[in-house]
Amino acid sequence: DGTVDEGEMSPKNLLSTTITDELRMATNFKGKVIGMSLKDRGAILPAGHFANWAFWYSKTGSFISSTFYGDKLPDWVTQFNQEKHYLPYINKGWDLFKSPATYNESLTDDNAYEGLLYNSKKAPVLPYNLKEMYAKNDAGVIRSTPFGNNLLASFAMKAIDKEELGKDNITDFLTVSFSSTDYVGHLLGPRSMELQDTYLRLDATIAEFLNYLDKTVGKDNYLLFLTADHAGAENVNFLKDNKYNVASVSP
Repeated sequence: DGTVDEGEMSPKNLLSTTITDELRMATNFKGKVIGMSLKDRGAILPAGHFANWAFWYSKTGSFISSTFYGDKLPDWVTQFNQEKHYLPYINKGWDLFKSPATYNESLTDDNAYEGLLYNSKKAPVLPYNLKEMYAKNDAGVIRSTPFGNNLLASFAMKAIDKEELGKDNITDFLTVSFSSTDYVGHLLGPRSMELQDTYLRLDATIAEFLNYLDKTVGKDNYLLFLTADHAGAENVNFLKDNKYNVASVSP
């Protein structure tokens, strides 16, 4: 469902054991471990060496894996991919989630410290016509919008259902790495309205996911870890313009 380059991934370069590896060993490999993300590394590394599956998003719009985990995708993943859950987000486009006054932690929508979303020649200003970007690029455009997180949450809920995670008395571990904040932050900067909008939406997405866990696995029947791999750096020119003694160095 993805390109060959996107699929040739595994934890072979991971030189440490992980909490998920320890769980697999502690349960004599009976507890399931599944990792997922929009990024290959975000799916593979948290799930460790012994994961049952790791799934990551392809620019084709499908969640893919590699033969390290299995020769054939589970049927529920194939069905999820065929339903093209990314398309409604593409067709709707991206506008502000809240009223403009909410975005008091951001600079103006079009400022000098933002990049361009997916090589668009238009200024980085909401709303975005995602259909145009999709037509000129591929389904990977959703990564650089808040909706990559929504798509991943839907996929995670489907995994819990179809893999029957948390249904018996042997602990399972699902790792979900939300990466759209990363893509948006790198492209548009930590003070962009787009990034604040992404976090406002992610907050609602996580709330929906927790409600789903409460209803399916049950309150007090699961343990939740919420952490981060890294953040977005301040734009150097923004700091310099505010009289910080720093200079941007060309790569």
